Amino acid sequence: MAPISQEMAPSGRLATVHMSLAELQEARGEIKGAISEYQKALKQDPHLADAYLALGRLFFQQGNYKTSIWHYQQALNINPQWWEAYQKLAEAYRGWGDLASAAAAYRNAIALAPNQPTLYRQLGTLLEQQQKTEEACRNYRRAIELAPNYAVAYGNLGCALAQLDRLEEAVEALQTAINLRPDVAGYYNNFGQVLVWQQKTKDAIPLYQQAIQLKPDYTLAHYNLGKALQYEGLHAQAASCFQKVTQLQPKNLAAYGDWGRSLIALGEIEKALSCWRDAIAPQAQQLQAYQQWAETRFACPKDEWEGAKLACARFLQTLQESHFQQARIIVGLFK
Repeated sequence: MAPISQEMAPSGRLATVHMSLAELQEARGEIKGAISEYQKALKQDPHLADAYLALGRLFFQQGNYKTSIWHYQQALNINPQWWEAYQKLAEAYRGWGDLASAAAAYRNAIALAPNQPTLYRQLGTLLEQQQKTEEACRNYRRAIELAPNYAVAYGNLGCALAQLDRLEEAVEALQTAINLRPDVAGYYNNFGQVLVWQQKTKDAIPLYQQAIQLKPDYTLAHYNLGKALQYEGLHAQAASCFQKVTQLQPKNLAAYGDWGRSLIALGEIEKALSCWRDAIAPQAQQLQAYQQWAETRFACPKDEWEGAKLACARFLQTLQESHFQQARIIVGLFK
């Protein structure tokens, strides 16, 4: 086939060529080139709603939400009945932090496509951000009515119900999510957390373990498992969990704090001190005086160890809560 002559080809055909080139470059990950080609297509045919939608998507991926919003709006100016464009517009508003406009866009999409379960679920997650949890639950339930096997909606519903302290209903929703998608680690973790809130910590432990089996680098599940084991007095296993968290997230102060507490419970004072040193390493200069104080306490006679343990526990709790930002706490603990 002879090459297309851009000088001779009609503008509509040129726009199609640029669209094809843009899609090819986008598929290859050549985003800058794809944007350029979509823009060239619009110069040839300014009524190409698909090009505006594609540009909105690409700018969204770059985190340029304001520009993304503008392009989605142009697509809707051309085709006001395009519910997918409203859906994308809602996501862009959400990324930009304008939750009210995002909710309005989702509702516009729902008005045009009332049988799309994904729209109700996405609106539900947005409503949770707005602290409108009851309304979020209603949207999750509507999504489930439209798609009875919608595992993600059941998972979202379970978490929302737990926030409302409707724990039995939350358990039912999360169990359904697991039944539908037993390969999703997050459902087990969330189910475990609900059981903890029901004072069923022992029952939560195997759920956290299953989450970790499915996703070995699942930091939150490792941490929650450690907390559950710690609550049950299984400090050796708990310490191992918290140590794993610090390996996955070296700046996780909460994990260092809980790891130290489990080590103290095991009587491993020197290890607790080492854990503490690792935690404060980024702020060693700021907390050098506290380190000297703690080392002095740890050097005390055996009959004063209980006091040393208590002092270390207080420090680790403060470390976890303060994130090193309140220097006056250090002074307070010296008194």
